[in-house]
Amino acid sequence: MSRVCVVTPLKDEIDNIESLFASIGRQSHRVFLWVIVENGSTDGSKELLAEKAESDVAENVVVLDLEDDTPYAIGTKYARIVNSGFEHIVANYPLQDDDLIGILDADNFPEGNYYEDLVAAFGRDEGLGLASGFDLDQRGRVGRERKGWVRGCCRLWRYACFKDAGYIVGPSADTLSLAKAEIRGWGTATVDTAIFHSARDAGVRGN
Repeated sequence: MSRVCVVTPLKDEIDNIESLFASIGRQSHRVFLWVIVENGSTDGSKELLAEKAESDVAENVVVLDLEDDTPYAIGTKYARIVNSGFEHIVANYPLQDDDLIGILDADNFPEGNYYEDLVAAFGRDEGLGLASGFDLDQRGRVGRERKGWVRGCCRLWRYACFKDAGYIVGPSADTLSLAKAEIRGWGTATVDTAIFHSARDAGVRGN
């Protein structure tokens, strides 16, 4: 069975941390490794994460402190923070090609079957390299208008695909990483039954 490893970049998310931990804890396919990259929060997030560092919501919960005070530049800083989590996983946990590695933004909360359904999709298709579910915003709207578009904020790579195509650090990291996986011949998909709830309304982006 594929192991699921996810990276969460986090800064000033005090209002979302409880829901985030609850969403990981209710997964029917237990998350093997959850790496949270804390980036200089000033709203109490850092202190709350320290209290939750021994949480058993996943098999392994790691909180990394990354002090990066450079300004955001069209997603480059975000991608750099995410990549630091990926680097920690690769350096410290030997993964198999069919294990899954991905991103979970701090303001998105997967339903309990989310990772189970994504794992099943990867199991059905050996050529599938990158997948996500669909987002449900605060107004109950599901973002299916871009049905085939793999969401960046709650996606998983097959580790073999991740090694082959990589995660591109720079502007538009989500789009470029998806495009490179497809260029390298990997399948990409969205899974209808996998839903995650967004703390933001559709079309609203934060830093």
